[in-house]
Amino acid sequence: MNFENIPEKQPSFAPFIAKNLSEQEQEGLLQEILSLEKQIFPPDWLYEDAEIYYREMLENPSAINIFLRGENNKVVGYLLAKPLSDVYEELAQDDPELKRDEQCYYIETTEILPEYAKGRGALKFFNVLQGEIEENHPEYNAISAHARVSNGLADVLARKVKKSLMEERSIEKWAHGGGEPYAYIQWGLEKKQENDL
Repeated sequence: MNFENIPEKQPSFAPFIAKNLSEQEQEGLLQEILSLEKQIFPPDWLYEDAEIYYREMLENPSAINIFLRGENNKVVGYLLAKPLSDVYEELAQDDPELKRDEQCYYIETTEILPEYAKGRGALKFFNVLQGEIEENHPEYNAISAHARVSNGLADVLARKVKKSLMEERSIEKWAHGGGEPYAYIQWGLEKKQENDL
């Protein structure tokens, strides 16, 4: 999917954060994640234990699961973020420059159908995630991601966070992204002052 070459006119969508799900809601969203993943990623990028993994993430209270619903109430996008400290050991094996940060959320995956992706859809994800962290996880002051270069996501993200950018660096071959070039991007969150409330 290329974030740079998608027409400006896009279908409408609505983001929502999955919380306090019933068993039936969780199962429905799980199946939509699995279907979306197969539509977006090459087969060799799919988790072998995807069903178990995403079920755990939907139940994990520290994970932030954001969905985009499109036409006919169908899930057209999914973002999973969790504390960087939860994934640091695994990621650091493939990114030795990664710094441990106990106050940073990490975007583990972003999946979005191409027709919803161009800037608006992707940026909506990041805005909703930032709002959720600021409101419900105030102990965190940064967000980071390894963003794919070939589809334009790294450029879109770097432009969006330009003013609050803390770190940006290139990774020639990211093991968790099919060996493609990726960029590691970390940005800070602006904390509201008491006077702003």
